[in-house]
Amino acid sequence: MISAARLFARQGARGTSIDEILGEAQAGKSQFYHYFSDKDELIRDVHNMQIERMLALHSVIYEQLDSWEGYRLLCDTVLHLLESQRFQNGCPIGSLANELAAADELVRMDTEQYFDRKKAAVVRGLTAMKLRGELRADTDVQGLADFVVICLQGAKLVSKVRRGADAASVALEHMLKHLQSHCV
Repeated sequence: MISAARLFARQGARGTSIDEILGEAQAGKSQFYHYFSDKDELIRDVHNMQIERMLALHSVIYEQLDSWEGYRLLCDTVLHLLESQRFQNGCPIGSLANELAAADELVRMDTEQYFDRKKAAVVRGLTAMKLRGELRADTDVQGLADFVVICLQGAKLVSKVRRGADAASVALEHMLKHLQSHCV
C-alpha cells in the first residue's frame, strides 16, 4: 500500500494503473489479488491508511489544542510537513477525496469522518479554553472548529498549487489571530 500511496500522491489514484503499482512494489498480480478484490478496494485501503497515519501523526498535537501554544504547534507542524514534501503532495486525504469523492461514496464518507475527528479535537480544546474563561462566553466553538479545519485544508491545497508556504503561512497566522480575537 505504501507504493500505491506514493504513486497516488504523484499522479492521482485514477491515473495510476495496477501494473504501475505492482512495478513500484515489485509484486505480482497474484499477490495483488490475494489482498485486494480490485483497484477500488486498494484505493479505499490506501485512503484509510493515510487517514489513520495522519491522525496518529497529529494525535499529540490534538491533545494540546486547549492552549494557544497547541494551535501554534499545529500550524508549525503543518508548515513543516508541507516543506518536507517540497510542497508537492498537499494533504494525502484531501487530495484523494478531491479526486474520488464524487464517484466513490465510501471515500467521501471516510473523508467526512476524518474531518469530523479533526473538528472534534478542536472543539474539545476550544471548549476547555471557554470553560476556563479564556474565551468569550458567546464564542461559537463549533463554527470556529469548522473554520480551523477548513483553514488547515486550504493551506495545504494552496501550498501544493503554489509550490511554497508563503500564502499558507500567512493564512494560518490570520487563523490564529481570528481565534485569539475571541479571548476575554
